[in-house]
Amino acid sequence: MMSRKIKAFTLLWLITVSAIIPYTSSGQGYAGPDKNMMKDSSVVIGGSGCSNCCVKWTPTTGLNNPNILNPVASPAQTTTYTIKVVGPDFSFSDVDQMTVTVVDGLSDITATPKQCCWKKGDAISLDQFTITTNPPGLASSLTISPTTVPTNVFTQGVGTLPVTISGKGTNNTTKSTTVNITVVDEDAQTQVQVGLGQFDPAEILKVIDECINKVRGPCNPTGGLTANVSFSKGKLCCPKSGCVKEMYAYNGTYNYDKGVSCDQPFYGVPYIASLNLRISASFGLAISLGNVKTTCDGVDVCYGATFTGSIGGGVSGTILGGSILDASLQLVASVTADPLEYCMPSGKTKAGIGTDNGNICFKADLVGSVTTLSFFTEQVSVNVISQRCLY
Repeated sequence: MMSRKIKAFTLLWLITVSAIIPYTSSGQGYAGPDKNMMKDSSVVIGGSGCSNCCVKWTPTTGLNNPNILNPVASPAQTTTYTIKVVGPDFSFSDVDQMTVTVVDGLSDITATPKQCCWKKGDAISLDQFTITTNPPGLASSLTISPTTVPTNVFTQGVGTLPVTISGKGTNNTTKSTTVNITVVDEDAQTQVQVGLGQFDPAEILKVIDECINKVRGPCNPTGGLTANVSFSKGKLCCPKSGCVKEMYAYNGTYNYDKGVSCDQPFYGVPYIASLNLRISASFGLAISLGNVKTTCDGVDVCYGATFTGSIGGGVSGTILGGSILDASLQLVASVTADPLEYCMPSGKTKAGIGTDNGNICFKADLVGSVTTLSFFTEQVSVNVISQRCLY
């Protein structure tokens, strides 16, 4: 009963308003564009730009609510709807029309993908395609299959997947079109041989050379690189940057150990013509990689690296400079290392230590005392390896 009273009041109000303010078409398009609709379905009609307006659609046949700007229309046959609008405080009145054409079926469907690739497991939906129907405007009535990228369509990480878009055709038939899309399985990786080419020790060797630059003569190097790394190649789906790209993945550990041992004459200690300086240095770099992959954006992929280093040694076979001397000398050395990053440039297979995130420094001094004629003692501090930093 109350609903009838409200409808009666609304109708009376609109009639009264129309008597005061004649309805004229302003061209604002409150009815919205004409639309096509599949038989036994529905479509939203109406335009926009009229908040707090009083609205009346006629006829009311097939409308879920004739008193709102955007009702759902489901007419059984082609229908022309008229909308009458009155603005707030009777500021204006307007009238407009649109037609819902009821279509028995589609005669044609065409579709093209909006993106260049999909990943395994991605959802596939109608809004990812540019779709044209005949009659036009009926894309929302279509269905798509499959709705998810399956796992059995890949060869070496890349595959082609047929996607079928279909709808009701004329004379109770089914109309469809098939579009082939590119799909990528980013988990499908092909392992390639790992050699020393993936790790460049030149920088570490440079450090060692600098550390022993004051020690002349031959030195005996020890150690080397041990790699337990799986290096794989695959494919990436990058719709915003180049579509299908090469992908590199890394798993395992790199351990680099380098040592050097020298026993050479050293000059520069007060009261001593020369002495045999024994120096040994050991350096290590450990990198742990846990399924690290390059990315679509092309930035360098970096991982933490742990550096260890030590310098030791001493003095042996002191050669006295013509005087009776008693020398007590030892080598005091230090190695410091800040946190490092090991970076693999995206799309490449050779890496290096990042120069912005760490530093490795070395220093060694010969310290102690020298006693002459058994009674005069002088403290000695001689720099053997000056402070040197790699970065």
